[in-house]
Amino acid sequence: MGATDIRPMSLGEVLDRTFSLYKNNFWVLAGIITVPMLVKFVYLVGLEWFQRAAIRGVGAGAGPSIGMLVTGIFGVFVAAIITWVLTSAATAGTIIAVSEIYLGRTITVKEAYRPVRQKIFRLLGLIFVTGLMCGAGLIFLIIPGIYLFCKTALVTPVMMLEDDDLGGSISRSFDLTKDFFWQIFLIFLLVFVMQWVAGMILVVPVTITVAVMKMQTIPFGLAVLQHLGEFLTEVLITPIGTIAISLMYYNLRVRKEAFDLQHLMGSLDVQPNPQNNAPSVA
Repeated sequence: MGATDIRPMSLGEVLDRTFSLYKNNFWVLAGIITVPMLVKFVYLVGLEWFQRAAIRGVGAGAGPSIGMLVTGIFGVFVAAIITWVLTSAATAGTIIAVSEIYLGRTITVKEAYRPVRQKIFRLLGLIFVTGLMCGAGLIFLIIPGIYLFCKTALVTPVMMLEDDDLGGSISRSFDLTKDFFWQIFLIFLLVFVMQWVAGMILVVPVTITVAVMKMQTIPFGLAVLQHLGEFLTEVLITPIGTIAISLMYYNLRVRKEAFDLQHLMGSLDVQPNPQNNAPSVA
């Protein structure tokens, strides 16, 4: 996809370009999310091994001690922190990569993460605040939570691509998504269904195996396979949603702010004038 293809898109065109961009740039986009998700996978497998080793150390028949419970809770808390940090970084890196590809440029995994490192603390604050907003809406009233989730869908693209602050990113996301709630909702719904199907294929068979064999605890090998299924689901499906939201960000800027004309004028400004570079004739 080149810069000359910047134009208003319908939802169908956004999704079509999403899958086209995903297919044509799979290794870069998958590489961006594989690095952090691999760290998460290794941690979860290590936590699984540590907890089982602790149980064996006190005896298989003994009940869990307070120390083991505290350690388990702390391990889950750390896992949540790791997921928050790594997922935020992977999402931001994917947005940077999609932006460069959409504007007709090339990018590597390392280059995609360079802007993320510069804004990581501001990014984590943004994800935390918007997560609290959406979580509160889901807890008290489901529909307002879904509404906020869709209205804040563009906060990360705004922060990463426009260098806006936390409050400005949220406000601008609300402005850009005005009148386009249902299109963004359908994008999230599609990604949710894809993740559910992938989970059914990659994760659920382990659960079924445990149920059929009537195991009281999941063997370590099957637990690793379960984490591996979750890892593959994240690597294969998560970029699709991020690509679609990134393209929707540009689509709304084109529709509401004539970004296509701004980009065209900017590209003309940086092009050298052939007459200035022509050799003088004596």
